[in-house]
Amino acid sequence: MGIQQKNLQSSQEDSHMATKKAKSAREVTHHLLRNRPATTTLKDIAEKTGLSESWVNSFHIRGDKCSASVDKVEILYHFLTGKTFV
Repeated sequence: MGIQQKNLQSSQEDSHMATKKAKSAREVTHHLLRNRPATTTLKDIAEKTGLSESWVNSFHIRGDKCSASVDKVEILYHFLTGKTFV
């Protein structure tokens, strides 16, 4: 695991604690994406997850209003936290 990924996970764990009141996995994932380290670009996330850059960008901007399957949200959540949905 690279330094950037470790930093991302550490930062996302802090953000995750702040989102305990969130109602859905989609909301938590959207919050994590919006509060990721500035050094992690949406393009980087798309390349590393296999999700399309346009979908990642749309989810970043629109969150709950974005058409997103559970699979895509879980892939993104896993990348941002290193964890899977419970």
